[in-house]
Amino acid sequence: MPTQIHRVQLQTLPVTAKEIADEILNDDSVLSLYRQLQGIDPIRRKSQELQEYSLQDGCIFRGERVYIPPSLRSRILKELHVGHLGIVKCRQLARCFVYWPGIDSDIQKEISACTECAVNAKDPDRVKPHPWLPTEEPWQRVHFDCAQFESKQMLIIVDSFSKWVEVYQLNSMSASKLLECLDECFSRLGFPLVCVSDNAPQFVSDEFSSFFKTNGIEHRTSAPYCPISNGQAERFVQIIKSGLKTDKIGSFQERLNRVLLSYRRAPNVVTGKSPAELLFGRKIRSRISLVLPVKKSDTKLPSNVKRKFDIGDLVHFRLYSGSQKWSTGKIQKKAGDVIYYIRFNNQVHKRHVNQIRKASSSIPNCRDETNFEFQVLNENEDQPVVRDFQTEENVGHGSPSVSPNARHVSPNVSLNDSPKISPNLGPRRSKREKRKPIRFSP
Repeated sequence: MPTQIHRVQLQTLPVTAKEIADEILNDDSVLSLYRQLQGIDPIRRKSQELQEYSLQDGCIFRGERVYIPPSLRSRILKELHVGHLGIVKCRQLARCFVYWPGIDSDIQKEISACTECAVNAKDPDRVKPHPWLPTEEPWQRVHFDCAQFESKQMLIIVDSFSKWVEVYQLNSMSASKLLECLDECFSRLGFPLVCVSDNAPQFVSDEFSSFFKTNGIEHRTSAPYCPISNGQAERFVQIIKSGLKTDKIGSFQERLNRVLLSYRRAPNVVTGKSPAELLFGRKIRSRISLVLPVKKSDTKLPSNVKRKFDIGDLVHFRLYSGSQKWSTGKIQKKAGDVIYYIRFNNQVHKRHVNQIRKASSSIPNCRDETNFEFQVLNENEDQPVVRDFQTEENVGHGSPSVSPNARHVSPNVSLNDSPKISPNLGPRRSKREKRKPIRFSP
């Protein structure tokens, strides 16, 4: 074995080779091995194990590594840890120079006890996310957090069971404003058992503590600077921001409303049902719901209306414009038990049974309009919307006028075989010739 290598190794250590040789002679535990290698004492070790050791300048070597006696090992450990290398690096360095039984475990103990290394150590390996205990009913535990997007501040509240989300747009992030939003939300959906938030100054303020205590709500906070502990709220912050980024049409509140409606209506990947179904027990309608036909109800309520009219009956009905209180017309159609459509002077009036009374058939100046055809194109509507013309004050004139309060004509109602009335019809003027007045002259 080249002696030059041993000398270089010994000279690089703070402990010199002479110190090591002297300590070997003074240490009984190492002196026995030294005397066996010199042949002074009988060989007590196995020949194969003894072949791994050699002597050089009074020092014992195992391979190319110097055997360090117990009294010098602490100094060697400190030298190995110069520069505050980690455990692996120190072990690799030791394997190039020194050896003693159990050196690896001694290196680990030395570095673990180093104060500087403990203060500046990196974060430990992250463990797998630990989930919250699943809730058994809606609104049992809610998570909330604050977010900011496009200079808009928001409070996001999430139900852990149904995944129902509420978002409030705020002008201020003060504790009082946040509590107003929470109180408004809880007034509609009830108080939860547990509320989870991070450690924002507003959430740990005395106002929040008093609010939760007063309403019997347990408030739990996540570990500081550990957003994963409130991962439910953090995840929904990402969902809301992602939806707002992709929707660019309309105001901020309009975009937010569309994002919320779409999410509340869509089935959740985890639960398999929409948040609305789990929270309210029903599906909420959206624009996509229009592709499904409307289900007709077969339930019929017993009628307790004693005053009834038949088609063609002459009736008085209430007027609500002008000075005339009642007018006369004929029943043209019934819509249920209490709604009637009345025809008078080419106009259709929708009235409740409480706004109608029976009229005598001998009333003068009432034209027979039984040939007027009233047709409802969509029979699925129980109460079709029609144009409600109001007669002018003087009903004695033969030509009707259109009230400025006339409503839009629904496409579901057709007034066939009736005179066409222009909505732009001007005031009626007399065609008689006017003569100049004869003025009195004395």
